[in-house]
Amino acid sequence: MKNKPLLNLSLLFVLIVIALLFIDHEDDSATKPVSDDTSGERPASYVINGDIKSFGEDGQLAFSLQSKAAYYFLSDERIEINSPQLSINPNQSGHVTVNASQGLYLPKQAMLDLTGQVTLVREDKQADLKISTESLRIDQHADFISTDQAVTIEQADNQLRAIGLQAWLKQKRIELLSNVRGHYVFAP
Repeated sequence: MKNKPLLNLSLLFVLIVIALLFIDHEDDSATKPVSDDTSGERPASYVINGDIKSFGEDGQLAFSLQSKAAYYFLSDERIEINSPQLSINPNQSGHVTVNASQGLYLPKQAMLDLTGQVTLVREDKQADLKISTESLRIDQHADFISTDQAVTIEQADNQLRAIGLQAWLKQKRIELLSNVRGHYVFAP
């Protein structure tokens, strides 16, 4: 059976939640969540220097998620992630790598919000495709990614810049929302 990356991503985050629920709180000095919450709320559990791997039915590595820290808040069931680095199908051609400064995952909504120097790179035999922005939302239920921020898409010497992006993953369709500018280099 062919892996469905976003379904596997959901399973990966469920594993994170389970891991967070069973972590021992020996070092309270490490509990510094990424949010600016001044309410004094403390995480129910956390993971430092996490490296979680998820395998598909075929035994191949489907996902790898690394982070400096992840914090689970029971009150609204959110996971805040410092420096998330996600690799989707890392041992296959066309694999995708996503990096950001911060991430916020809402398991009930299957929604991942990434902020701060977000890059998404899809490996390609000819030239890798790179998307850069300051924020990116991944909606796992709809297989949809979006941002309302400035976005740059680069492949080889070609470049597109725009404000806002919407991408329907199953349909392999990307829409750039406004102020679209492009630079293309045609090969002889």
